[in-house]
Amino acid sequence: MKGTKKLVVDVKPAHLTKDEGNFTFGYCESCAWRGPGRRSRDKARDDAQAHEGACTKGHDVTLATGRPK
Repeated sequence: MKGTKKLVVDVKPAHLTKDEGNFTFGYCESCAWRGPGRRSRDKARDDAQAHEGACTKGHDVTLATGRPK
């Protein structure tokens, strides 16, 4: 159809994962919180969601795997 424009939306997932190591952990970019290393992504995701609810900075919590650099 002529005159129709496509809308492109970049959606950031609530939790990002990468497979680079044996452990998964949640971390917070705004307050430098880092959760315990977990072998289960579900448990690390639960840690990150609990932190997001408890943190007063009002930010997004990210889920990462592997060792921090």
